[in-house]
Amino acid sequence: IVDAMVMRVGATLFAVPIETVLEIVQPEATQLISSCAESREMLQHRERPLPVVRLRDYFGLSGKDAALEGRPVLAVECDGHPVALTMDELIGQQQLVTKPLQGPLAGIRAAAGCGLLGSGDVAVVLDARQLTEASQPSAN
Repeated sequence: IVDAMVMRVGATLFAVPIETVLEIVQPEATQLISSCAESREMLQHRERPLPVVRLRDYFGLSGKDAALEGRPVLAVECDGHPVALTMDELIGQQQLVTKPLQGPLAGIRAAAGCGLLGSGDVAVVLDARQLTEASQPSAN
């Protein structure tokens, strides 16, 4: 059983282990910056830039992301690397029964497994380490 923050992107539920969650942020327009050199979206929060990972794009989900301004964003950190995850809706903190992904599902990137919610719904449990590594600038 894992304590996790659960969120929805489109029809897909995602869960992030609570020990990697820094906080929930509702960014203002002045906090949003673009890094032209790396063509990345960044969120300036607490005097620290957080790379933005739009989960809809990262996982190739259908639909269009709304503007970040005023919408909840989940700030997570792993090994000292923070990242801001976008979502459509924050469901909240829940305890999940988790299972590893097997077969063809085992290859889903940044997925540590799946979690059964109290409602009976299933959420993809995200691997914060893989998400933060994917958000770091490439070494050239």
